[in-house]
Amino acid sequence: MKPEVLERIRTVKRASQVLRAGAWRAAEASDRVVLDADERFRRRIVMTGERGGKFLLDLPEATALRDGDGLLLDDGAVVAIVARPEPLVEIAAEGGAQQTAIMARLAWHLGNRHTEVEIVGGRLRMRRDRVLEEMLSGLGAVLTPIEAPFEPERGAYGHRHGEGGGRAQSFPAANLSSPAKAGDPVCTERRAGQGVRMAGSTAVTGCTAFAGHDNFDFSEALAANLAPLYRLMTWMSPAYPVGAFSYSGGLEWAVEAGDIREAASLTGWLTAMIRHGSVFCDAAIFCHAHRAAAAGDDRALAATAELAAALVGSRERFLETTAQGQAFRQITRAAWPTPALDRLTAAWNGPLAYPVAVAAACAGHGIALVPALHAFLHGVVSTLVSAGVRLVPLGQTDGQRVLAALEAEIAQTAQVAPATALDDIGSATLRADIAGMRHETQYTRLFRS
Repeated sequence: MKPEVLERIRTVKRASQVLRAGAWRAAEASDRVVLDADERFRRRIVMTGERGGKFLLDLPEATALRDGDGLLLDDGAVVAIVARPEPLVEIAAEGGAQQTAIMARLAWHLGNRHTEVEIVGGRLRMRRDRVLEEMLSGLGAVLTPIEAPFEPERGAYGHRHGEGGGRAQSFPAANLSSPAKAGDPVCTERRAGQGVRMAGSTAVTGCTAFAGHDNFDFSEALAANLAPLYRLMTWMSPAYPVGAFSYSGGLEWAVEAGDIREAASLTGWLTAMIRHGSVFCDAAIFCHAHRAAAAGDDRALAATAELAAALVGSRERFLETTAQGQAFRQITRAAWPTPALDRLTAAWNGPLAYPVAVAAACAGHGIALVPALHAFLHGVVSTLVSAGVRLVPLGQTDGQRVLAALEAEIAQTAQVAPATALDDIGSATLRADIAGMRHETQYTRLFRS
């Protein structure tokens, strides 16, 4: 590393102490940072105040910062924390004898979906989410959209809760890993299965792990931060030997039947599968398996694996998901071992669906749910597009156009899937399901499904 870069790292101001609101005089603040709820749950990151001053937040562990708190810099200055108002929805129930029961039911359903919630008197607040709002309305909730600072409840064991009800988050490539512990060289925030979101008045310089210590190995920390990205790229690559190239998910019959004839019809067919078909079901299963594996809940992991095997709609679709799942587990245990895959094997000895195997490996290697889910969906859809390119046939450029057109669909499914309960998983792509069944007796075939 260049000497001038090292010198900047050594001389940057550090904030290693939080002054809680009321314990210091706000009028004495030298600067302030305006942060939303995600940005106020931090451990170590470079921040930029409204007046342009940069400093390194360097706390022993990820800490929830609240409106009115102060960050004490090593030169004695204090930077004020200001909570940024966010689009929220306030949740209440009509008065009457059933009000308490309705609120309890609403809270249970939100907790079941790992949704971040703030309790304000007898009401709840959460971030805006169309899917969850429709569910709550159906359960009798009275919803009021508001703009206000968000102070979600912290988990019972001191960490943040879940994935925020499927809320889409951004994540720099250097922050794909799940929660780091105090003292780890990889200083991503402690989030239970979350990717890391950085925006607004926070500024990231290089790797969020740089600490300003004389003995800090920047190159080692950067390599550790990029390890999850390397693994995701490897596991979701067409070169990973799970045999994905030999399955078409029923596309081969759809091409022969004339349902798919060119890039536009292939895009439409895959859009339906991503929104309402097997791809969506796999995404929801992936989320539940990842959470169960990350939490070490073998019973929930086995239940998810059993449901995933039971959901498939045809014999060949069953072969497609279980053959790839078994191959992925076997290869990954040999090349990228993790106790999570060993626990999965001990908890479930039945047919293993592909999304369950991949999710368990990602959780075991500390890869956060959001980037892991995006990578999984990209890999699955890329395989289907590749099959379509060979079957129609399409040119390689058209194939990439199809994949580009599906980017928004993948992002939408990645937002909705984490908020989908196991009981709500199901498909509505009857033609695609029929295609999978008809392929079993198709006369000429290149693919196994």
